[in-house]
Amino acid sequence: MASGGGSSPSTVITLPDQIELGSLVLLTADAIKVTVEFDPALLRPTGAQGPTIHFRGDRELTTGELWEFTTQVLSNRGFAMVRPPGSKVFSVVRADAAAGLAGVRLEGDAQGHDGTVNAANLTGFVSELVRLKHRSAKDITDLTGKIGLKPPSAVTPIGDSGLLLVSEYSTRLDDLRRLIERFDVAREQVRIAVVPVRNLPAGTLAASVTALAGKRDSIEGTKLRGDVVVAPDGKSLFVVAPDESHKQWAELITLLDQLEPVVTVEYATRAFTPREVADLIDKTVRETPSSASPAAAAAASATTNDRLRTAINDLTGTLIVTGTPSQQERIRKLLDQLESAPTAAARPLRAFSIRNRPAEEVMSTLTALVHGGALHAADIARQADRSSDQRTAGTDAGAQWSPSAGSVMPVVVPAPGASSASAEAPNASRPDRGRDDGLAQAGRGRNTGLAASGISMNLDKGTNSVIVMAEPRMLAQIEALIRLIDVRQPQVMLEMTLVSLSDQDAMNLGIELEKVGSFDGASYQVSSLFGLAGGTAGNRTAGDSRGLTTAVLNPGDFSIVLRALQTLSTGSTRSMPSVLVSNNESASFNSVLQQPYTVSNTTSGAGTTTSFGGTQDAGTTISVTPQIAEADQLLLQYSIALSSFIGAPPTNGLPPARQQNTVTSKATIPDGFTVVVGGIELQSEGKNTSQIPGIGDVPLLGELFKTRDNSAGRSRFYVFIRATVLREQQLNDLKHLSGHAGRAAGVSDGFPAMRPRIIK
Repeated sequence: MASGGGSSPSTVITLPDQIELGSLVLLTADAIKVTVEFDPALLRPTGAQGPTIHFRGDRELTTGELWEFTTQVLSNRGFAMVRPPGSKVFSVVRADAAAGLAGVRLEGDAQGHDGTVNAANLTGFVSELVRLKHRSAKDITDLTGKIGLKPPSAVTPIGDSGLLLVSEYSTRLDDLRRLIERFDVAREQVRIAVVPVRNLPAGTLAASVTALAGKRDSIEGTKLRGDVVVAPDGKSLFVVAPDESHKQWAELITLLDQLEPVVTVEYATRAFTPREVADLIDKTVRETPSSASPAAAAAASATTNDRLRTAINDLTGTLIVTGTPSQQERIRKLLDQLESAPTAAARPLRAFSIRNRPAEEVMSTLTALVHGGALHAADIARQADRSSDQRTAGTDAGAQWSPSAGSVMPVVVPAPGASSASAEAPNASRPDRGRDDGLAQAGRGRNTGLAASGISMNLDKGTNSVIVMAEPRMLAQIEALIRLIDVRQPQVMLEMTLVSLSDQDAMNLGIELEKVGSFDGASYQVSSLFGLAGGTAGNRTAGDSRGLTTAVLNPGDFSIVLRALQTLSTGSTRSMPSVLVSNNESASFNSVLQQPYTVSNTTSGAGTTTSFGGTQDAGTTISVTPQIAEADQLLLQYSIALSSFIGAPPTNGLPPARQQNTVTSKATIPDGFTVVVGGIELQSEGKNTSQIPGIGDVPLLGELFKTRDNSAGRSRFYVFIRATVLREQQLNDLKHLSGHAGRAAGVSDGFPAMRPRIIK
């Protein structure tokens, strides 16, 4: 142990050429007047002579420089000079134990000196508490760990207090402290900006921007600070970055948020159905190649596949594709490969089962469509911009097909057995070819038969099926048409109420006068008789006729008979038929009376013979045709005819006279409502007067010499038509209506009665 006391002025010490490590420690302690203790064996690990320090150059050092030199030499050889807490003695220890033995001081506790060197202002290895101002202790620890501090040097965070325990040799402590100060600065301001996405899906755009930024970082060698996150609404991106990086992120987003223009092209296939071709396009054109990079796959998915749209026109058997020019080129090449397949056996046979209508009606409709050219094999064009120059250029390497947005040139698909030349599109340079081979106009303005269309149809009544042999594309068209027309039609329940009302008013009023007497032996009789009284002349009686009868009788002299009768009659008849009819079908109600008549024939020698001449019909006839419109509105077309006989049949063998009134109209009513048809009304009025000529025209007096028969009649006919749509697939609504009517008529529906039972 070397010891000293007091303070030592800053003197100059001359070091020898070489000195042992232990001797250097003793020399330093004696020069500075401090106490240093160490284990000699520690500095002489072999037990012999310790490490020797050799000097070259200037060997004159001040006491302060000597202390720093000694401390540096010890640290280079794995030792440290420490002063334990509360002690004035310095100890030389191994470096790995220095941190546990050194005293801990707060930052700023180091004492300066006034030119003297003593124990109070000397340090060796020390641990110091440093309070951070801006950053967390963990952040500083992570940063200092990257500069390669080696034990015993250490920077340790003290929990979450914002303090660091810095352990370091005194010669390097100031450098480490200044480094921590450089790290302990305010964080750079990070801003979050919202960038709207205009064209691509936000998730796809975020992946593409991140991938492109990574490529940029690998080439430039510096990382673009920040990141992009998809916003919750899926329509924008959050850019999280320092202010200086926002502009670069915005440029990347704008660069990638672009759409390739798209075109719409209509394609037709001969050997395959449009649905099969659409599935093939989804598996070949839509899928991204597996060899593509993630960034390329994301970009392809965003800019091409998500915009590829296919639609099938079942009526024309074509495939409508919306996509980019590169996709259209791939589709065109795919169709060229399909069209190059042999078509001699491309006419399969299919049987279409008709479930809801008679197969004859469906086949008749299909035949009419074929004769109208709707299903002609050559009437379907594939739209593509393939002029002769473009077809030649398309064979060159790297050629691309890029039609303009509005350019459409039909490429005709030839009928089976047609030459390949007929498949070329008509163009301006070959107008004759446009007339001869341009079969796209064949179905317009003229009729073509089944044979010309390459279609063969047969009817199987046993299975109610239509058997068709045609190209797959045309079979797909026919299947679509059958699905369209073979639809189960709802039914309509028609309930009718026929009401007939009649009123009759008849009045009979008359007076009979009779005077019987003699004059100069001659008898006379003066009478005004209208058949009101009975008896013979001079012996009249009032009789027993109906009505009011007043008589003044003086047999053999005179008689007066007055009779008055008025007859009022009112009648009504009601009929309530109902019938179930399919949509667009007709239902008829007939209530007809047949009146027979005879014919008389006169032949020579055989006299007159009478034979049956026929019958004449009269009554009520109603015809109703319902049509179900939108929202179950019912369009009713009805016709009502009311006829009746007038008078007795003539005797000349002609049929009896008949009067007929007809009402025909159309009306639209809601489901379940009733339409009222009225206005068929007949009125009749008759006045018959019998009087004595001359005297009957005398006012007042003439009333005694006449009789009156007046009559008036009125008949009215009303029809109430109620229509109800029955749509239930299992016909439960019809079962309910039928069951209700059956119970009202006392007819059982045949189902067992359900009765509750108690289960124990």
